Amino acid sequence: MPPASPWENGYAESFHSRLRDELLNAEAFADVREAKALAATWRHGYNHRRPHSALGYLPPARFAATLGRLEGGA
Repeated sequence: MPPASPWENGYAESFHSRLRDELLNAEAFADVREAKALAATWRHGYNHRRPHSALGYLPPARFAATLGRLEGGA
């Protein structure tokens, strides 16, 4: 995929937009350590608490757990 062609990867562009809006533009980091800590907190919320419409309004972690149960035959 050529660089600077966001129309070819909408999922990544959507994620980057949310990351920018909800974390990078909303925080003033004191140093790299603080940036890493806040990014880890944001990532955990994004994956474990935030519902995603494309996943039936489940957080990705819960959606993945559901898939595991379906594929495991339980």
